[in-house]
Amino acid sequence: MARAPQRRPRQIRPRSQLLIDVTFRSDTILSQAQSRGRRPILASIDANLYFLDAVASFIGTDEAREKLLAICADHISTIEADIQTERDRIQAVADEAGVDLTAVTVADAVTVQIPITTPLSRRVINIAKATDDLVTQIDALWLLGAIQTGERNAAIDRIRDTVFQLMLYTGNLRTRALEAAKRADKEDQARAVESELGDATDDTSDAVPDDDTEADEVQAAE
Repeated sequence: MARAPQRRPRQIRPRSQLLIDVTFRSDTILSQAQSRGRRPILASIDANLYFLDAVASFIGTDEAREKLLAICADHISTIEADIQTERDRIQAVADEAGVDLTAVTVADAVTVQIPITTPLSRRVINIAKATDDLVTQIDALWLLGAIQTGERNAAIDRIRDTVFQLMLYTGNLRTRALEAAKRADKEDQARAVESELGDATDDTSDAVPDDDTEADEVQAAE
């Protein structure tokens, strides 16, 4: 008598391993973007958005994806609001100082004698390479405007504080995404176990036999 084909238990790939893979990939994006001259804060946002998209893509249900996006929505909107606020503040300084932000060049940076002894100032020297980069514009205009108004130190503090706050938001985004995905991982595994148990209860002929059952069947066949 032919034996019924046996079904092997499903091998569930841990989503936590996928998280490790995705985190490594987003960190790689961050380092590559920075090595190509991408501003650190914008490179961080790039990497975190990649991370968020990837996490959402492998969380099993639409409901889980919606929950994850909802968790991050407030932080994303806060980042956008902070950038807009800073942009408005910068535009006001530009108007008062008579600086046209869209026309800022390396020559302007040299004209106002921005020292190139600090990482922040060295980045400002590269203004001409990234005039469409909002955060570069923030750095440049605050330095240029502050030098003209005699408030350079205050401007640098403001830049550092703003960038630090934005980094906190993007870091919080990643942390919450990790937590949400790990919770979803546990829920998925629990549902998979329940599904296996349910299948075994409903259809015992299809279940994987234990060692004793298999030995009995072999002995009976002999």
